[in-house]
Amino acid sequence: MGLSYKQQKSTYKNFFGTSAYTLLIQGWVPTKKVRKVCAELHDLTKGNLFIEEKAATEKEIPILLENKKIWKPFEFFLELFSLPNYKELDPTFLLFLTFPIFFGIMLGDVGYGLVTLFFFLFLRKKIPSLKPLLTVMIYSSLITILFGALYGEYFGFEHLGEEKGQALCAATGICLPRIMEVAEHGELAVEYIYDFPRALNRLHGHINVLGTELLSVLFIGALLGVLHVNLGLLLGFYNTWKAHGFKHALLEKGSWWVLQLGIVLLVLGYLQIGFQPWVGGIIMILAAVMLYLGEGITGIIELPSIFSNMLSYMRLGAVGLASVGLAVVINENLTMPLIEQGGIFVLLGILIFVIGHIINIALGVIGPFLHSLRLHYVEFFTKFYKGGGIAFQPFGKKI
Repeated sequence: MGLSYKQQKSTYKNFFGTSAYTLLIQGWVPTKKVRKVCAELHDLTKGNLFIEEKAATEKEIPILLENKKIWKPFEFFLELFSLPNYKELDPTFLLFLTFPIFFGIMLGDVGYGLVTLFFFLFLRKKIPSLKPLLTVMIYSSLITILFGALYGEYFGFEHLGEEKGQALCAATGICLPRIMEVAEHGELAVEYIYDFPRALNRLHGHINVLGTELLSVLFIGALLGVLHVNLGLLLGFYNTWKAHGFKHALLEKGSWWVLQLGIVLLVLGYLQIGFQPWVGGIIMILAAVMLYLGEGITGIIELPSIFSNMLSYMRLGAVGLASVGLAVVINENLTMPLIEQGGIFVLLGILIFVIGHIINIALGVIGPFLHSLRLHYVEFFTKFYKGGGIAFQPFGKKI
């Protein structure tokens, strides 16, 4: 992968041997291509060959990732981190599902999504070597547009409002009464169904008066963390069962579900909802014993990590609020006051608007990208993914 033909010849020369009448080749062939390769070698040598299949340890077997074209670009993150070992699940498809969603939740603005979409489309044509990464960012930009529509956010404006709409109309001739009416109606509909978008929408003009709205944003992030981390545990259960058997999987991974059940019952007990607190306490002790049998003292030490992992997903809401907050400052405190004064100040306001949002978009891309990557590498992968796979690198020359 990425090696020139000359470099490959130098790297793989130890896999070939020759004598006066014999050529020896040693290497790997994908399982589903073994028959085809053997048949072609048989035809090429007119049957004058001997093939020996040697047993190999799992650590020696190279990995060949086979993914559909649409989510294959997300293999980039595995190559950056570590390829799955021979018995592990390939999480590329899951990255395809969740990475753009986390990114879109944090950036969530129709205007920002359109700008980044065209920017990454342009870069993908100019820099083919970064095509996988840039394709990932194109997907993420599309999801950003989707969440921006749900939030009702357009370059930080949720809607202009009558007073600011009239000022913009008088200063620039841009009058959008119908769009404003639709936006306001859409905002009401979104408020009624979604709590998360409402919190972001109300941030417009109310940065210092979030109250329980901020708590609801953080709660939604934590809830996503519970779901994502438990998905990782489910995959870890499968991987461990496949590698070491059901008993080991139950002790090592199932114990974390027992622990969560104990916590829920403990809380319900203290709230006097159907259970006594001691029931939850006993189940938590059972989980600790199971974890000790499955992972030893390391598992006991890592008990608090399940909470920090899940709470870490609160950053999804916090980063989103920070991005919207900066957009509001650009619009409300810097741009609109200048535009309302008319004349040359309109041009100055537009310049500040453009520069300010370019900076916010740059920060908005870097922040969500790194935070989403961290949630997958640190909170998600640690529940099921060991990595350490060796990439399958076929020797050959394209002609």
